[in-house]
Amino acid sequence: MPRRQTNSPTVWPCGESRTTMGAPPAMRLATDIAAQFRHIPPDAAAADIADHIRRFWEPRLRAQLLDQVTRAGTTCDPHIAAAAGLLAGPAD
Repeated sequence: MPRRQTNSPTVWPCGESRTTMGAPPAMRLATDIAAQFRHIPPDAAAADIADHIRRFWEPRLRAQLLDQVTRAGTTCDPHIAAAAGLLAGPAD
């Protein structure tokens, strides 16, 4: 079955209005992961998001995410930005 495309704009996690298909892959994946942790305190959510990314993403994709978060600056989703800060530091 072909994938249904939508032209309705969505706000992707770094504040830019884009179609769902327009979000960079690393940011889209990070957004999906972050959505699973919205119910817990932000510090714990950031740690869990960073842990998931560290364990399951290849280094190239992690580097892409860090670059996208850096370029987004203060408009980035706070959970993703906090997780990226943890990823940029040394692993525990």
